[in-house]
Amino acid sequence: WKDVERHHWKSAKGYFGPKRPQDVSEADCRAFVRADERSVGSSRKALSIVRASLRWAERQGLIDKAPPIWLPPAPPPRDRRLTREEAKNLRAACAMPHVRLFTEIALGTGARSGAILELTWGNVDLAQRRIRLGGSERQKSRATQVPINDTLFQVLSEAKEAAMTDYVIEWAGQPVK
Repeated sequence: WKDVERHHWKSAKGYFGPKRPQDVSEADCRAFVRADERSVGSSRKALSIVRASLRWAERQGLIDKAPPIWLPPAPPPRDRRLTREEAKNLRAACAMPHVRLFTEIALGTGARSGAILELTWGNVDLAQRRIRLGGSERQKSRATQVPINDTLFQVLSEAKEAAMTDYVIEWAGQPVK
């Protein structure tokens, strides 16, 4: 995350860098958002880094008091889904079998990449057509049950027959990291 934060700080540095902490006001924060050519979400992230930095400086005793940093309201989350054509093109671009299997699981479940790579065959119930994602045996409350559609069922059935490890996504007898 350091690189992401460094990127956002670059935009705020020119505006807030020369100011003394006690001189930063809500009006400055609002002016920064108006002047920032990036999205409101990016401006908000930059301001949150300024706020975190000032709070850290206060805790370290470098400044007496961190000023309140105004943040614009968070924008609504993006809702972007692949079209059928995009999914078809993505599938066609997968030459390696483990990449194809990963892609099918991602398309069929919407799971995070880490959850897919950690998925073991013990969490795949082909008879009930369900996949348990997330959580360990001790953390069943955190696990999510996801149904297996027909396309994913076919791909998983073939992969199960060829499996060399307990991990669903594997290559050359090793789990993929």
